[in-house]
Amino acid sequence: MDWSDLLKLALSIFLILTGIGLAYLFLRVAGVFQRLGTSVNRLTDKGKPIVVMVPNAAEQRTIELVKQLRDEGVTFRGIVAELKRRRRVNRAGNPFQLAQVQRILSRQ
Repeated sequence: MDWSDLLKLALSIFLILTGIGLAYLFLRVAGVFQRLGTSVNRLTDKGKPIVVMVPNAAEQRTIELVKQLRDEGVTFRGIVAELKRRRRVNRAGNPFQLAQVQRILSRQ
């Protein structure tokens, strides 16, 4: 076996492994898009998807608290600290982050 045969063997192994890696990547990405599609409740209106927003009373109370604290002059970090002190959590059940509070206030 000379060097050219060894290089051809190494190249073929590399290409096979690259193909397997790409196939795995495509399957992972397809799974993410499938989960995203099923996580949103949709109704159809002439073929156009409509996202249905369902009001959440606890979430609305938290939003009102955030707006009230900001109107009182509390900083974003102060609002986050107050939400943690009151044990308010986001939809995922995690403590609020600074960016989330900023996003809530930017939408109001």
